[in-house]
Amino acid sequence: MIVSSGKKGPWERAWQDFARLDRNAELHGSRRIGVGCADSDVDVVTSLTLKGLVEMVRSNASASPAREFELLEHVSWARVPRVILKHKLTDIEVDVINCQLDHQSHERDEVVQLLLDACPLARDFVVRIGEWVHAHSAWMPPKQGFPNTYTFRMVGFHLLQTRKPGPFLPALAPSGAVLRELPVLETHEDVGQLFEDWLSLLVEASALRWS
Repeated sequence: MIVSSGKKGPWERAWQDFARLDRNAELHGSRRIGVGCADSDVDVVTSLTLKGLVEMVRSNASASPAREFELLEHVSWARVPRVILKHKLTDIEVDVINCQLDHQSHERDEVVQLLLDACPLARDFVVRIGEWVHAHSAWMPPKQGFPNTYTFRMVGFHLLQTRKPGPFLPALAPSGAVLRELPVLETHEDVGQLFEDWLSLLVEASALRWS
């Protein structure tokens, strides 16, 4: 998957340079779905081995597209190992996983896309959640055990599925990107109020955790 020609934003430039490094690479996550924030990283599924990718970036060969990146971290101990790169020109971080080590990345994207399409408010709602998480990232670093943006957004979808007096989203089927029921196609609910309800849910969960 290669980004088309034309004027590109910083993240698109970072993605384009990685795609030159691995022409079989694919986007996933918020950039693929279209809910990324201005400073969101670029999530990539690569056909390269992570060890091979690390060696390419460290070699800094002048003729290699790898010279466009700086190695920040090789998280080899994680359940899904990953390599974190920084695109030198834009300072955008690129979070890379190997296609053989995570077979569910595209299914997760399909589920999120399904939920976004099923609820008119969902896209603005999860974008607002993402902006809030990024604004508070210095106080909630995932490396210290805090949830990442994806997890916070999943809490938002859960709220849409369980909120009283009536949910805005039906539950998912036991497997796959399928809803159990037809979605609610129209709603006059305010996104700002939904976001306040989501914050209240976080406060309640935190209070239960420490009670």
